[in-house]
Amino acid sequence: MLMKKTFVFSALCLALSFGTFAQGSGKQAHDHGFNSPQHYAMVEEQHRLVKTYLGTDAFNNMFKQVLKKTNIAEADKKAFYKMLREKYDLKDRYTLIAKINQGELSESNIANYLADVKPAEYATYYAAAYKKGKTSLLENAPQIKNVNNNEMESWLSSRLGSNVVMSPNCGNVDFDNSSFSGWTGNYTTSNCTSPTPNTRNIAGINFTGMNVTSDQHGLCNGGNDPSVVTAALPCVSPFGGAPVSARLADVTDGCSAGDMKFSFVVNANNTNFTYSYAVVVYDGHVANDAPKVVISMNNLTTGQNIPCAAYQIDATQGAGGANGYLQADPLNTLMYYKPWSQVYIPLLAYVGQTVEVSVVASDCNGGAHRGYCYIDFTCSPLQLLSSTPMICGNQNAVLTAPPGAASYSWTQVGGSGCITSGTTSQTVSVNCAGQYQVTLGSFGS
Repeated sequence: MLMKKTFVFSALCLALSFGTFAQGSGKQAHDHGFNSPQHYAMVEEQHRLVKTYLGTDAFNNMFKQVLKKTNIAEADKKAFYKMLREKYDLKDRYTLIAKINQGELSESNIANYLADVKPAEYATYYAAAYKKGKTSLLENAPQIKNVNNNEMESWLSSRLGSNVVMSPNCGNVDFDNSSFSGWTGNYTTSNCTSPTPNTRNIAGINFTGMNVTSDQHGLCNGGNDPSVVTAALPCVSPFGGAPVSARLADVTDGCSAGDMKFSFVVNANNTNFTYSYAVVVYDGHVANDAPKVVISMNNLTTGQNIPCAAYQIDATQGAGGANGYLQADPLNTLMYYKPWSQVYIPLLAYVGQTVEVSVVASDCNGGAHRGYCYIDFTCSPLQLLSSTPMICGNQNAVLTAPPGAASYSWTQVGGSGCITSGTTSQTVSVNCAGQYQVTLGSFGS
């Protein structure tokens, strides 16, 4: 069922049609890999080559050869090292692993490749890139800036013409104070149960410090996930908000699991509620026994759930790239991850009521397959944002709907010809005053 709500912003009007978002629970068919002795021998050799030649000293050894192949000024060495190291850590190491998996690099040629071929390539970058003033060797590298609440409050207030306060209205739901203050939870490190999620039989939040990967309730303020080696999966949400995100369940295989809950009263300043999440799961079981992640919201005042907030996935549903999941490790074809995604939850219908957000993450029940997630939340007033306070002459105004919807459809109410671009995007440009409405489609995963 769709609901339509209308909000007035100066001479502009926003109507929102809200859909639902729920992850299907059907088991996806998938391949559990090859079982021949030859396959296992090949994988074991790939593991050995990676451990032997691409360990912690691999780049430093290559850089020593780079210094022998080109005349680098002493004053440039530190900065040039940093430039090459960025490329190696974020791209080249994974390219080398791919070459090993594809058979291009083997015991017969990998040592020479790392001691001569790759350093010769790196040496050319000194004149071709570094001395020309380039700061990065990564093409089209995304530059993500975390925006704190003070900056966001100032930005919203200047555009809405009223004071907007974010965190106090949702409390520490966004982990802004670098702790789990206000959150409740439970966990286990060894209690395997069927079906999953594993039963969390220890009360409390298991958090010992920032960026500790063994905590069942973790917080991180930077870095990338250690399980995903095919790409860089940031531990902090790239969608803004506080510069800290949470991780639920540890990053290793076992019988671990964790849950956490947070409740707050909905008011006019927090009806625009969005959560962002990323997931890592290891396939290898039937659905009932597989690693799982479950996200939900409930209306504590009425005892009913909020259906458009529901997300549930088990490891079998991510197999083979289903449901937006990607392979996490080229040497482990059963591990998958979901990149950071957003889900927008409109809470206007719940003003004055208490709602609760709940997250559960669990390993499998056999102790051999991991499952965990990263999560973050933001809240703000549900408003239409305009880039300009008024339209004068032939100037355009940019109207922005809330983020996280699966689709957008803008129309002009009682007229036409004023929308100049962006009818199906989050933002739209208009060149005359009037009423405008946007329909937000189903909130996608």
